[in-house]
Amino acid sequence: VNVEVVQRFHHAGITTCREALALTSLEVMQITSLSYGKVLLLIKLLSEAICPLPVTALSLVRPDPHQPRDSRLGFVPTSLPSLDKALRGGLPRGGVTEVAGPPGCGKTQFSIQMTILATLPVQLGGS
Repeated sequence: VNVEVVQRFHHAGITTCREALALTSLEVMQITSLSYGKVLLLIKLLSEAICPLPVTALSLVRPDPHQPRDSRLGFVPTSLPSLDKALRGGLPRGGVTEVAGPPGCGKTQFSIQMTILATLPVQLGGS
């Protein structure tokens, strides 16, 4: 992305790809002074920058050995220190985690909280 376009976004208070993608095409045109065609290309580039690569169930069970090791590892912190400690860092990235327990123990609240953390920008506490 052109440095001038980045500066125009920054001047408008837009600092992340997600914030830029929340704008309409017209708003992006007004901020960047780009043509409609270039705005569509920019939106495509921004979407590709934040969109995770597709993952199959098989690749979760048998990760590709040619893939860099650190991209397969890592944890999503839950923002609950004692739970993160028990889970040794949080919920594992790139997998499916089942939340189970008796009625009223907080499964839904926990799931909503994790959804919010996953969608928040990093500077606001997202992961």
